[in-house]
Amino acid sequence: MNAMLHGVMGALLVFATITAFAQEAASEKENFPTTEEITLVVGQAETAFNRYKLSVDREATLPQSIQDKSGVAKDRQLLSTAVTVIKGLKKKPEVFHGLGGLLLLSQLDDASRNAVLCASQSNGEADLNLLSQHDAALAQELLATAQQCMDASTLLYSVSESVHALLVREVESQDILNGQAIEALNRCKEIVNNRPHPRK
Repeated sequence: MNAMLHGVMGALLVFATITAFAQEAASEKENFPTTEEITLVVGQAETAFNRYKLSVDREATLPQSIQDKSGVAKDRQLLSTAVTVIKGLKKKPEVFHGLGGLLLLSQLDDASRNAVLCASQSNGEADLNLLSQHDAALAQELLATAQQCMDASTLLYSVSESVHALLVREVESQDILNGQAIEALNRCKEIVNNRPHPRK
């Protein structure tokens, strides 16, 4: 009977320790990105990629893009991937906590860099055109495209910063919970090792 009592008390102590850990973990979960925050940033990303699509469509009509379609083709492939990621996150926002958030950040960063490249190339082409061909209409079109690409890049970068901030919170919160889990296991082990053993 005495051995059974010690066993029950030991089990209660372990259960109390695990319960305390669970309560601590629940409070820390507030640091994880919420569904509302994820939904908001995914909506912002969708808007940014729609803006990026308009700049890609405009870039595709320029003489340089008509001659060499590889750049625009890569942009359209990136857009296709981004649309797939965004659709997935809109359907299941919780995927953001895993690979979804990283994929979204990657697509935003790549698109932002591509848009900057579009702006740089269009500005360069406008300068060359004014110096050699003196085609003011084409130069104006190139400059307008450069501005549209730069605006898209700025928006994409801004959204990527928001996604990055959420991912930092995700990692930091997970580290806290991992630390608490290890601490709780160590407490349980200590309680089990130090509880009085019944006499045989």
